[in-house]
Amino acid sequence: YLRLTSMSLTTYADLKSAIKNWTQRGTEVDSTIDDIIAVAERRIYRELRIRVMETALSDTVANGSIALPTSYVELKYAYINRTPVTFLERKTAEWIYERYPTRAASSTPKYIAREASTFIFGPFPDSAYTISGIYYKRLDPIATSVSTIFTDNPDIYLFAGCVEMMRFLNDQAGIQKFEPMYQNVKAQVQHESDTEYFSGSAMAVSVA
Repeated sequence: YLRLTSMSLTTYADLKSAIKNWTQRGTEVDSTIDDIIAVAERRIYRELRIRVMETALSDTVANGSIALPTSYVELKYAYINRTPVTFLERKTAEWIYERYPTRAASSTPKYIAREASTFIFGPFPDSAYTISGIYYKRLDPIATSVSTIFTDNPDIYLFAGCVEMMRFLNDQAGIQKFEPMYQNVKAQVQHESDTEYFSGSAMAVSVA
């Protein structure tokens, strides 16, 4: 499947019309298409990890933890913001509790884990460290705010919406038609972001 690069999809209304056109549906789906797009959008944010979803993390440890940021999806990396910086290795909360059961001021953290709506650390922080890093954020719903993902990649919203429309209508042939289109565009969008992230000069051995 070829990725579509010239589509007149710039608004939420355009997207709704395009989904109806591609799935050959009319006004009979008007009462459900907003929900269908919302479901498709959630799927996109669950599956993509691209640079426009990256947001800076910066918070100060209080009582051994920091709150999860708003619309948090996944942590990319985190570190203690000091000189030199100390990167934190991601672990599960269970792993931290097993190895650092004493939850009182102990030492400089080496590990970070998500527990419910907070990040916890191991060892338990002995100071109010500033934790910085990058996390992936779920963007605002396209129904209220056109995201950069939609502006740059309207086709991923279109095909995700078509898949969910077919799923809602229990149209297996339609799912089989649109799912590969969605997967193809999603792979291209992810590859584009990954290529940019790892671009730059080739690795070389530096001699002190």
